Parts: sequence; structure tokens; C-alpha cells
Amino acid sequence: DKNKKHFQKVKKRLLRVKPFQIQMQVEIHIRQCTILLKQEAEFIATGDGNRRLGIVLGDSLSLWLPTNGLPEGTLWLNQGISGDTTSGLLRRISLFANTRPEVIYVMAGINDLRRGSTDLSVQMNLNAVIRQLRS
Repeated sequence: DKNKKHFQKVKKRLLRVKPFQIQMQVEIHIRQCTILLKQEAEFIATGDGNRRLGIVLGDSLSLWLPTNGLPEGTLWLNQGISGDTTSGLLRRISLFANTRPEVIYVMAGINDLRRGSTDLSVQMNLNAVIRQLRS
């Protein structure tokens, strides 16, 4: 069967991939997304009339958050990056520093836990994120 052969070929390729190669690809993805999110935040900071601004910050949970569940009448700036960690959030909070959001939703930590971080480490990073956002 053609599909079975294709699946076996893909599986063999995946088995040859080393964990450090996957990590490198994730890091490249996060850097590329960070550049795009910075550009988007800079554009939003120039103003959008009288519309209220809200920000969604985090990992893939934030990135794929359904917008129909968010409050209406607000322009939502999605700063989610799939695969990002709470320490990654800390490094990129400055990307939207020139915006004036009324609300910021933070959803992150699952990737930290998947990579072996402790609950305490995740909580400390999230507390640091909140402190920076409040300042």
C-alpha cells in the first residue's frame, strides 16, 4: 500500500532525528515567531482608534485560543508561540512594552513541565512575568 510505504519512510526519518536537532528546530521556530510578534506589537502600538486592546501571552494554548471566547469590542494581540516556556515569556515581554492593553491573559507552563522543570520553577517564572507586566 502506497500510504503504508510513505508512513514507514517518514518513521525511519524521524527515528534518525536526534533530540538536540529537535530542540534546535524549536529554538529557530521561537526566534522567527518572536521577530514576527515584535513587528505586530509595534504596529499595534501605533494605535487603532478608540478600540480597547487585550493581549494573550503564552505558548500554543495561547496561540490557538479561540477568539470567540474572548470579550468582544477588544482588539486582541496574540503573543502566543507554540513550544515556548515561561522563561521565554520573560525574555519577550518587552516586545509589546509600547502597547497599552487593558487586559493581558497569560497561559504557559506546560512546555516547562514537559522539559523537566519543577512546579516551583514554573510558578516562580509566572510570578516574575506578572511582576513585569504590572510594572
